Amino acid sequence: MPIDKYIAVRKSAEIDELICRLNLITDINAAFNGNEKHIKSLTDRFNMLLGNRNDPSLNSPKDPKWAEKLRKYQR
Repeated sequence: MPIDKYIAVRKSAEIDELICRLNLITDINAAFNGNEKHIKSLTDRFNMLLGNRNDPSLNSPKDPKWAEKLRKYQR
């Protein structure tokens, strides 16, 4: 890798790390200062990324005849 490309990649990684640190500091500050809207947004984003959304379709009652309905698609 040529030196100019290395320097550009290194600088961009440093900038990205600084942005992440600033975001973390902002989030921690918002958590301690009680910005409820910001904290709710972070919680929703965290749950979405982990796949822990409270999806109403996942909690709905299941069809007791699901196996019979699925058999019609069986090969």
